[in-house]
Amino acid sequence: MTLPNTRRNWTQLFGKASRKQRRVSKKGRANELRVTQLEDRVTPAVFTLSGTNLQIQFTNSGATLEDVVLSNDGTTITATENGAPAGAFATNLVTQISAFDTGTGTNQLLTFAGTANYTLDAGLSSTGV
Repeated sequence: MTLPNTRRNWTQLFGKASRKQRRVSKKGRANELRVTQLEDRVTPAVFTLSGTNLQIQFTNSGATLEDVVLSNDGTTITATENGAPAGAFATNLVTQISAFDTGTGTNQLLTFAGTANYTLDAGLSSTGV
């Protein structure tokens, strides 16, 4: 079996790109790579109830604000970070609160608020915050 002229068949099937088309595609390549600056990202604090210990892990680095507020209404301890909801924990399950910094941040706040007292039989501890 003899194969027909392959180049000619491809040209017939797909046609030749005109010089204008080739120039446009080469010119378009110069604009293909672009860099877009994204917004700064903030890593949220991590809230974990380990047994009866409410652990708050601050994770931001540098001078980015990490503002955590715990609010106790007598039934629920509600956590917010930078004004956004971050968790809710039954007050009767929390006997200890531990706050610690794993992100080496320098602008951290931990505020205790609410209409009820905190009863922390196992205490309050803070490391790096």
